[in-house]
Amino acid sequence: MKTNSWPSQLSNRIQGAGLPSRADAYMGDGFQGGQNSATFDPRIVYNGGNTLTYPFLGGQTHGLTGSGNNFAFTPKHPCDTFLVYYWQAYLGSSFNMNIDGGANVSQSVNAPAQITSKAISGTLGMHTLNAAFNSGTAFIQGMEALDSTRPTVSVINAGWYGVQAAAMSGYANGSISSGYVSNYFAGYNADLILISLGINDWNQVGNVQAYQAAMQNLVSQAQAVADVVLVTPIPTNPANGASISLQQQYVSVIQALAKTSGVGLIDIWSRWGNPASNPTFYYGDGIHGSAAGYSDEADAIYEALGSPNNTNTIMGGPYLYGVAASSTLQANDFYLVNVTASGTTQTLPQSPKPPYQVKISNSSTGATTIAAQSGNTVAGSASLNLAAGSEVTLTYNASTTNFVLS
Repeated sequence: MKTNSWPSQLSNRIQGAGLPSRADAYMGDGFQGGQNSATFDPRIVYNGGNTLTYPFLGGQTHGLTGSGNNFAFTPKHPCDTFLVYYWQAYLGSSFNMNIDGGANVSQSVNAPAQITSKAISGTLGMHTLNAAFNSGTAFIQGMEALDSTRPTVSVINAGWYGVQAAAMSGYANGSISSGYVSNYFAGYNADLILISLGINDWNQVGNVQAYQAAMQNLVSQAQAVADVVLVTPIPTNPANGASISLQQQYVSVIQALAKTSGVGLIDIWSRWGNPASNPTFYYGDGIHGSAAGYSDEADAIYEALGSPNNTNTIMGGPYLYGVAASSTLQANDFYLVNVTASGTTQTLPQSPKPPYQVKISNSSTGATTIAAQSGNTVAGSASLNLAAGSEVTLTYNASTTNFVLS
């Protein structure tokens, strides 16, 4: 995983907080720019040929389909255990794996079709895992190196070059196989799945309806096996494809889906704003972020997930939600609200539900108004003015129907 990517930097934030964390798993061949991972990832070596096919999480799988097909993975940290993720799909097929060229362990890949994993262990130290063809057809999706003596937060980057929501969600020729995604997600035993898709869709496809259907399927399948948080993509330069107004349509789909599906939302697109008006150091080539930009994205996700300075964690209920226009918050919308457009009015709900608290941050350049509905008050008045760059936490008192400053 690239060191400047936001998943890598998120892992660094977790590590800095005193929790062991790694972001050096290898998951799929991203085939970036028409080149396989071995050309730019020094941890991967292909020996004797390698077939890349059937992309899923992280990119294309490694097909070990004939004699001489093998590859090696050397992580950057000490480990004593490797998890090898593979497709369980073909009767009479198997692959071999070993640590540092030691004794082979053979693993069959019989049906049913799904992603699963096999552990192979040794002593703690720097190691290389080798996987090779044994019989039939075997597909390796990824490898993860672990230190079994230290429980660790593992951050795995499962995106790949040019991927669109439809491909990731399991579309095949315009139809969805209902179990496609969940069967494969389940094999990773994830506690939390962060989904951030949209840039390739709005720059290459421009079909908002198809994107919405794909994202709905993806979220529904992911929810079956883990907690889910949606992360809006960073804004991209309109000169590279989609206009800001088209990007907003995609972001609106993500915002609405987070509410209807009951999952968390971290709105990076609204946080960064229009590339034409924001500091250019956040943007690399107009499509991807710079190191500073990805650092900011990692900060936002880390804070929302629950850093030591933030007790309102996503899994506890409240979450970060970007608001780019005037709106009325719903009864169960008690999350961290980030107002990004000046001069807007955010109306509080009439009858809020637990935990009865909302934190509103105004990251725009002008003031915004927080208004109470009829019969309610906010800080003892009908409305509250929130200056640019400031934030406020309000807690609802049901007996007085007043949103009080916390």
